[in-house]
Amino acid sequence: MYTEEMMEHNQSLWDEIDLPLLRLVVAWYDEHGPFEADDLRDSSKIELSPQEFAYASKRLAVAGHIDVRSRAGGFPHSVEGIAPSARRLVSGSPSPHIGAYLPRLEDLGPQLGESLAKAAQALRADPNHSDAPRWRTLLAAAADTGIDFGPEFAAEAARGRSAAPPAG
Repeated sequence: MYTEEMMEHNQSLWDEIDLPLLRLVVAWYDEHGPFEADDLRDSSKIELSPQEFAYASKRLAVAGHIDVRSRAGGFPHSVEGIAPSARRLVSGSPSPHIGAYLPRLEDLGPQLGESLAKAAQALRADPNHSDAPRWRTLLAAAADTGIDFGPEFAAEAARGRSAAPPAG
């Protein structure tokens, strides 16, 4: 039985149903322009029941990946357009999954600070290490963000940045 729970984000549904359907919708739209959802379901070799197809289409519409005209209950009747987010997803470009939480860089400060402090310590311990140029680049990029990565990073970054690069 299908319920409104079918509308909630579920990674398994995304991977197995929604993303493959989105790929098909984008390709169909690119070939045919606006179309009725039933035409796609009937003409494609998609292995979804009518109910699975309806809920997956509705999830894609609710997420803003496809522009639709809807039937009663909000289920898509026709696809009128494709959002840029859908094109990014089907092209393989990095993009968030439906409903995924994406932390801001500032939110990752404490976790990144520990790693950055370790890079700074390693650089200070061996400024001629084969990875030292990468560590310097990482520390410089982190410092350039202006984000407070914590006192350990600040102290180690100051020491690490002052470590002389290997003589040339």
